Amino acid sequence: MKLADAINHALKTGLPFVCYRLPDQAQPVSAFKVKLDTRPDQATPYFVMAPYDNSEIEYQYVALLECEVGFEISTDILHLSNAHNQPDPSPILEGKLWTESDYLKAADQLIQLMQKGKANKIVLSRQLETLLPSHKYWGEVFTDLCKTYPNAFAYCFSDGTSQQWMGASPETLLRVQDSEGETMALASTQAAGQTTEDQLQWGQKEIDEHAFVIYDIREKLRILNVTDLRETEVFTTWAGPVAHLKCMFNFRMPDSVTVDQLAETLHPTPAICGTPTKSAQELIREFEPHQRLYYTGYAGIRKHDHSASYFVNLRCMRIIGNKALLYVGGGLTADSGSRNEWEETLLKASVLQSVIAK
Repeated sequence: MKLADAINHALKTGLPFVCYRLPDQAQPVSAFKVKLDTRPDQATPYFVMAPYDNSEIEYQYVALLECEVGFEISTDILHLSNAHNQPDPSPILEGKLWTESDYLKAADQLIQLMQKGKANKIVLSRQLETLLPSHKYWGEVFTDLCKTYPNAFAYCFSDGTSQQWMGASPETLLRVQDSEGETMALASTQAAGQTTEDQLQWGQKEIDEHAFVIYDIREKLRILNVTDLRETEVFTTWAGPVAHLKCMFNFRMPDSVTVDQLAETLHPTPAICGTPTKSAQELIREFEPHQRLYYTGYAGIRKHDHSASYFVNLRCMRIIGNKALLYVGGGLTADSGSRNEWEETLLKASVLQSVIAK
């Protein structure tokens, strides 16, 4: 059976599943025999979905009981049961879809607050609604994402009830193998086109925005007492039609710290929230007309306490039947222009919209 057909069947019948493709792998991994848990044990690999704000929604821990690799699978999912899943007693509201004028008004107000010293950076997000074309379904979208963005963490997840998500994230939150870890500062966005790194010009606003993220990650890693901490120079990286500024961190974890403790310390970074964190979070709650849920949380695979691959849940969407709610955002500073930030959200949305529309 084609993986795309299996995903389509699972979504239509309410079967929980996980499919993912790591950035350094050519083939996706799929698990249609899974167990939804409240906390992971130490003996089983888990898919983890962490929310942006755990006061809104719970973590998802999914034990991968049987996995297959590739775009073709042998599991007979037509005979798998979803009887153990209970309907969601409290479906989550979809939130308000901002018009351009709504977004510009909120962005202008936040920029004015930052000019008065209320925060240094705030990441303002919005939702867009996109319908599937009649000739395809979500399984085909996932396989297209894997092939279109080979350097992203691509995933598709369903809990069998109300949470069905898909994405292709360019940003690593944390990768650890045998206590050797890496993370990244990824921020600032512009249209890439056919330009090279030498041709791209970054303004002071983008440089400052990225510097907030570098400082925050550096300080959090020092608080956790990581050793052998190394940083690369800042460089430009591409994610489909957009370019970002990027800096890599490598380090060794102390034995006393687990991957989940490290991830929870790093999250949220200024790249998806702002700085100072508390002020930015309060303003996000006040201004955004929707719950972020798992957008700007993180997702990935946890093998054990000192081995995991977690990615910031960007370029993602919540699936609701043949409709998707896309989540996009951008970092505002005191020097931002609201219309430029609006255009940035359109550019980021095109990463997923272009694949859906194929």
